[in-house]
Amino acid sequence: MTQARPYLITSSILDAFDWCQNAPSSWAEKAFTDFKNQLFRFKTPLSPEVKRGMDFESKVCMDLFMGRDAFEGKHGALLTTEFYDKCSSGKQQEVTKQILKIDEYEYTLYGRMDIYFPGKKIIDIKTTGAWKGHSKYTARSQHPMYIATTGVTNFEYLVAVGSDQEVKGKKEWVVESVIPVDGSMPRDDAYAIIENKIRAFIAVIEKDPELDKAYKTIFSR
Repeated sequence: MTQARPYLITSSILDAFDWCQNAPSSWAEKAFTDFKNQLFRFKTPLSPEVKRGMDFESKVCMDLFMGRDAFEGKHGALLTTEFYDKCSSGKQQEVTKQILKIDEYEYTLYGRMDIYFPGKKIIDIKTTGAWKGHSKYTARSQHPMYIATTGVTNFEYLVAVGSDQEVKGKKEWVVESVIPVDGSMPRDDAYAIIENKIRAFIAVIEKDPELDKAYKTIFSR
C-alpha cells in the first residue's frame, strides 16, 4: 500500500499490540478483540477501571488551579502532597508529536501528556485497585514515546492506589497511597525501544490484510 502520509503511532496502540502478543491464553481472545477495535476505531464501552482512572485524573487535574489550602480542604493531605505539590505548576494535556522514519515508512509519534514541565519533567497519572509492581508501568510505551518526542528524559508515573469505600453514606473510590514509578531514560534508549516496538508491530500487521488496511487507512486517517 502506497504511503500518502505518515502512519500514526500512539503509545496505546503499541501497548494493545504488546498485550495481544503476550496475553495468557485465557485473555488472548479479548486482547485481540481490543487491539482490533483500536485499529478500526470502534467505540466500545469504557471498563469500570478505565472510567475510574479518567474520572480521578479529571477531578484532580481540574482542581490543580486552586490554591493549595483550598485543594487540601477538598482532597486531603495525601493528594495535596503527591499531586498538587508535584503537578500544579505544570502544563496539562500538552500534545507531543514527531515524525520518525523507520525502514521504508514514516510514522507520526503522537501523545498527550498529563503534566508537562517543558525541558524538565513529564508526569503521567495512573490509578489501580491492586498494586502489581513497578514493572507493570516500566513495560509501557508512554515514557519512551514521550521522552523520544520531547527530549525530556525525566519521566515519572504517579500511581494512585485505592479502593471503593463508604464515605458519608455513599460509595466512593478512595486513594490509600500514591506510588511513584521512575520511567526516566536517555533519549537514545527511548528511540531504540520505540523503533523496536514499531518494527514488531508493523511486521505482524502486514501479514494480515484486514488489519494492515485498518491500520493504514482507518487508524492513521
